[in-house]
Amino acid sequence: MQKSLIDLSRFPGEENISLKISGKFREVFDTALKYLTEVSGHKNTPELRKQIKIMIKTSKNQLNKGT
Repeated sequence: MQKSLIDLSRFPGEENISLKISGKFREVFDTALKYLTEVSGHKNTPELRKQIKIMIKTSKNQLNKGT
């Protein structure tokens, strides 16, 4: 199974976020989008969606094995 990860502390302009999200790509994307729009106040735009997709790392192997 492919596993995806995003580290929102690396999102431009979000210095105070320490959140990392992992799971299936769609779960990670949807959760990051929801957090950034509902909690951080970003507008849901095509540019935001593109930035999130660029930041998601996907691996066929489990990320952070053993956790």
